[in-house]
Amino acid sequence: MSAAATTEDQIIIQHTEAWFKKTGWNENQFAEQRIIPALEQEKPEPERFDEKTASVPEYKKWITSRKQKVARALNGSTTFPLHWKWIWLSCMDEPYRSACKADLLALSGAMDIPIPVYAPKASGGPVRANIADFMRETADVLEAASPAHDGVYCRNDDIQAANNLCDQLLDVMNVCSRELAAIESGTGCRGRRSQLGSEVALMAERISKAVNKH
Repeated sequence: MSAAATTEDQIIIQHTEAWFKKTGWNENQFAEQRIIPALEQEKPEPERFDEKTASVPEYKKWITSRKQKVARALNGSTTFPLHWKWIWLSCMDEPYRSACKADLLALSGAMDIPIPVYAPKASGGPVRANIADFMRETADVLEAASPAHDGVYCRNDDIQAANNLCDQLLDVMNVCSRELAAIESGTGCRGRRSQLGSEVALMAERISKAVNKH
């Protein structure tokens, strides 16, 4: 992407434009095949169209207005509709959707760590493994590691490259956290080091309580 985005709408638009440029999608396709069906399904409050009561001309007019709204949101001639934010995001393809979501959350100082989804069972259900995500993110770190090539980080490093490396490392942390949560949800295992840490913390708490009694 070009200049760093500083607002939510800029982040969404930049990732969307990057997706279009890479895949050949365009705003008209996006509006017709993704946004409009999603709006019809989700029916957010500001989208008051009701296909059961509207006439054919009214429906066509609604379709046209939504296409125009997508185009204007992308070219900046109108304010990005806030109630479209997560709908728009859900309509994007990967990896652009995840990258956009991560940047949106980063804007508010949060990290994208999804809760693993699994089939609930009395003994615990299976959870999908995503080690491939870790391998991909690790490869991205190696590709972005130019600031580390001389063995030190310093003020002479390229700022954009250093920021990019930070982002890629955070993505690895994100994937690792998600995978650890998935393993615990599916198997009940947290790792020997985690278990040892819990035991040490419990022991320290007991010692502290015992000491405070005297």
